[in-house]
Amino acid sequence: MIHLKALGIKFISVFIALFITVNFAVTFYETLLMSVLFTLIGYVLGDLIVLKYAGKFVAPIADAAFVWVAGLLIYQSYTYLVSVLSALIIAIVEWFFHDYVERRVLETTAGQGAG
Repeated sequence: MIHLKALGIKFISVFIALFITVNFAVTFYETLLMSVLFTLIGYVLGDLIVLKYAGKFVAPIADAAFVWVAGLLIYQSYTYLVSVLSALIIAIVEWFFHDYVERRVLETTAGQGAG
């Protein structure tokens, strides 16, 4: 249940960031689909693996790089500036989200595994 709450928070923040930055260039459906994709892949790779093993300073950079590269690969109509802006906004949001993940998700799941 704790992962679903974290995924919900992450999805909302990613969706808002993408809606602000790319909605003028793509449809609402594409923004929604890209948000789901970035949320699921970013949560598993960035929040559960990179954050846990590389730390809070590396994880937002990895998230931003993922969003930037994936955005450029998925949508060729993406401009470089829009891609960088999306990645930057998501990296800033992720910085705060990683505090939540460290306190609520990683500590809770580590405590459950030890018991």
